[in-house]
This record gives sequence, C-alpha cells and structure tokens, in this order.
Amino acid sequence: MLLSTDGTTLTVHIAGDPSDVVLTAIVNLDGTYTIEQSQALEQDNNASDFNSLTLTVDATDSDGDTTSANVNIRIDDGRDPDVDAVPTVILEESNIDQEQPDVPPIQGGNDPDGDLERGNSTVTFLQGTDDVEASMLTQLTSRPAM
Repeated sequence: MLLSTDGTTLTVHIAGDPSDVVLTAIVNLDGTYTIEQSQALEQDNNASDFNSLTLTVDATDSDGDTTSANVNIRIDDGRDPDVDAVPTVILEESNIDQEQPDVPPIQGGNDPDGDLERGNSTVTFLQGTDDVEASMLTQLTSRPAM
C-alpha cells in the first residue's frame, strides 16, 4: 500500500509492483471519499464471501484540533460464472467399424473405415467477476440408460 505525501490518497497494489494498482481510496476535505477498484479481489468463498477494509482518517482543523474516524469498506464478491445454453450433440453410430473382417459395421453402416464417430459443439462460459479457472464434466446422462 502507498499513502500519498498529502495523506489523502491510499493506493493498494499487487505485492512488489506499485504500478499494478488494485484499489485507490481518496478522502476529500469536505468529508466525501471515493473508492475505485480496478482489479477483482479474491474472496474466501464462504458464507460471508466479502472483503472488509478499514481506513482510519485523521482530520486536523485550522487551529490544530484533531479527530479520527474509521471508514469501513465492504467489497462483496461479484457474479458467479455461468454456462450458456449448450446444444445437444448427436452421434450416428451406424458407421462404426467393428474392426473384424467377418463382422459388418454396427447396424449395417456403409462406412467401415475404422473412423471414430465424432460430434462437436461449443460450451460458452460466461465469466462472472473472477476468471474461470477450471471446468469439468460431472455427469453423463443417456437414453436408454447404458
């Protein structure tokens, strides 16, 4: 963290790189303040799922009287990632070669070249606030049951 020389701006940055700014807090003489967040922050993914920051503000008037107050900042986790609608992939297995000369392709197919049957589609991940770091298959459903 860096505090400006006049004490009105606090800059939070990535450790070791002051140019990689994450958050800036500015306190104005009229008591207003501005928080600007320029990068996502990691939350613990627990029930609270937020970051809490406390800034202590000291004010001194023209005849030297001082007071202090805390500015409490709560940064809630953003949107979770989402998966867009995924079209169904249909495979026609009638062309799969059994790879045995005396066994015809499955269901009498006419392309006994040993090629696999393939189907392609696209899964679109709609990024929430944080980067999508992993995806996995969790369930296979079939009809009729395999």
